[in-house]
Amino acid sequence: MRKNILISCVIMLICTGCLGGKSVGPDYLRVGNAAQERGRSCVKASTARPVLVVKRFRSLPSLDRETVMVADGAVLRPRFEWSWEGTPSEIFDLAAGPVLSCMNNYRVVAPYRPGLARDLQLSGTVLSFEVQKDGGPVFEAAIRFTLWDRAGGRSLAVKSISVSVPIDTMSASGVGAAADEAVLKLLGKASAWIDSLGGKMLLLEERR
Repeated sequence: MRKNILISCVIMLICTGCLGGKSVGPDYLRVGNAAQERGRSCVKASTARPVLVVKRFRSLPSLDRETVMVADGAVLRPRFEWSWEGTPSEIFDLAAGPVLSCMNNYRVVAPYRPGLARDLQLSGTVLSFEVQKDGGPVFEAAIRFTLWDRAGGRSLAVKSISVSVPIDTMSASGVGAAADEAVLKLLGKASAWIDSLGGKMLLLEERR
């Protein structure tokens, strides 16, 4: 009898948690809308331009997660109530194509597909993608870009690009808006850098 009562109590507690309990999940922050809009509004390079393929981005291990990271100086901690819709590298995978396609000197294909004819390759490693409380709050993002020859075996140029965007309010919407702007600004700087090289990289490739 006591055993039956105990079982009934356990079932009631479980049901109370399932039906009446409050389940708190993370707020998901969507980033990349500004990049998509930029891609729709710019004039694309002609198909006669050299082809630059964008390889899938990578992240440092501590950033290879969907949870938003918050830094206080040099210390990073996850903010579990906020999550991106993908990892930082996945966010840049989706945003890079639209923004980089606005370049004047190259036709951009993103993401990279094996066997595709190309003249140059571009890779990127996400070094920073977090809220910085020290001196902020601001949203900081940084990527180390590498331009490769068409085979992807020889590095032609390397550049680290970083941006910092003020956060209006330390809320999900405030952080999401700042991250969205940071992604657009960072990729815009990368686009300007690659475009400024003009045909220099192609000459290096031809002299290989």
